[in-house]
Amino acid sequence: MYDPPLHHHGIASHLPASRSPSAPILLVLIRMLQGASVGGNYGGPITFVTEHAGNRNRGLIGSLVAVSCLSGFIAGSIMAILVSALLTTEQLFSWGWRIPFLFGTTIGLVGFMMRSKMEESPAYLAKPSRYY
Repeated sequence: MYDPPLHHHGIASHLPASRSPSAPILLVLIRMLQGASVGGNYGGPITFVTEHAGNRNRGLIGSLVAVSCLSGFIAGSIMAILVSALLTTEQLFSWGWRIPFLFGTTIGLVGFMMRSKMEESPAYLAKPSRYY
């Protein structure tokens, strides 16, 4: 299952962590790309997991997508708190702000590997399509 928005997250997490002088500009531009990717990739996972869930658990399983998104926001906030608490202001502004993006790159790679091994849902495969 190919998912371009997932690639945007992984790439977008890595580029601002580079040591180039243009890193702050890249940070703003790539965060905009990540925002568009999140918005465009929210409905797909809900559909995917509800198609795999049985009729009895469909609502619960579908809600886990929203819970996982909120968990990511909380994890990001905790990471920001930890980095700002453990580093001095000078360290944070010179190189420390890159640390969360390096963790994001790792998470993006794990997500890419997981997505590359996923198969289409049985409901999707059972539906006849005139496009292929």
